Amino acid sequence: MGLLDVLGQPLVERVAARLRNFGAEKITILSEREPFAPHFGYPNGIAALHWQHISDDGLWRACEQVFNDNAHEGAEIILVWRLGAYAEVNLEDLVQFHLDSKNRVTPVMDESGWLGIFAISASRRNDAAFLFRHQLEKCRIECHDYRFAGYRNRLSNAGEFRQLTRDALFRDNSILPAGSEIRPGVWAGPGARIEKGARIVAPAYLGARSRVRAAAVITRASSVERYAEVDCGTVVEDSTVLPFTCLGAGLDLAQSVAGFGRIAHLPRKVEVEIADPRLLAMRPVSPARRAAGNLVSMASLLLRSLPAVLSPSPSEEGVGAPTLNPEKSKDSAVGQPLFAREHERDFVMARRYGNR
Repeated sequence: MGLLDVLGQPLVERVAARLRNFGAEKITILSEREPFAPHFGYPNGIAALHWQHISDDGLWRACEQVFNDNAHEGAEIILVWRLGAYAEVNLEDLVQFHLDSKNRVTPVMDESGWLGIFAISASRRNDAAFLFRHQLEKCRIECHDYRFAGYRNRLSNAGEFRQLTRDALFRDNSILPAGSEIRPGVWAGPGARIEKGARIVAPAYLGARSRVRAAAVITRASSVERYAEVDCGTVVEDSTVLPFTCLGAGLDLAQSVAGFGRIAHLPRKVEVEIADPRLLAMRPVSPARRAAGNLVSMASLLLRSLPAVLSPSPSEEGVGAPTLNPEKSKDSAVGQPLFAREHERDFVMARRYGNR
């Protein structure tokens, strides 16, 4: 879930910012996702990082290679952070503990076990190789654990991902919304649009270029991420709408995470695929495709208005005036939503893209 937006910024970028603030000289990200794949690109600080696209079967071998490269370049301590959990670890304290304990490898742990964060002495390449070959689950020799009791979230399911957003909006962690506070407790990214008649109840977040249409309601710590759209009359309550997601009109989304053609309902712990794009769809990635979608929508509106124009008035019935078959119109592609398109169905790997 490290590639998902949390209040306008992906977790991987937030962790990288924490490492930069600590003073890390070089940050390398290894991922099976390309950084600028559709819906997964990052317009901000991620571009300055060293990103390596790795296949699943080559991930741990690549970790060894990156570790060795950094050791060759003169690093003394290398931090390894697996983005399965989010933890606000004091990195300076972690490094000092690692030095004082004379550990080769120092794992960060809480009461439930390791968090996937390690400080490793660069000179201990065999220990690092052993750790990577066991997928960060076993150390070569016994080591002293760094016990962490601060804010952490293991992000093991959609409910914990949603809780991370709630905690941020209620200021229970250090995550800050990307944007400006337009009124107390309501944050909005650049270009966010709130139509007349829409209601935003604090705390809430609207991402960059998102849109909330007339009579829609965003309430109870909900987050509408970048380029997402909530259509007329829809209520979003205690939920997250992922980037580029379009919610249809007149819906009630409660205690859920919606995006990429899927809705995860948190109380019932179920995930459902939504095939009807009138209920849930994805906006096109590129501005050109969005413009094309607008043209299609205008053409659809014109075609839908033709029956009213072409149908005869009661006095003209039987004169042979042209008519349009309403059943045929229903089955045509005219009724498709504004931003409907084919898109990736992988719910947990959603990611944003913005090049405007």
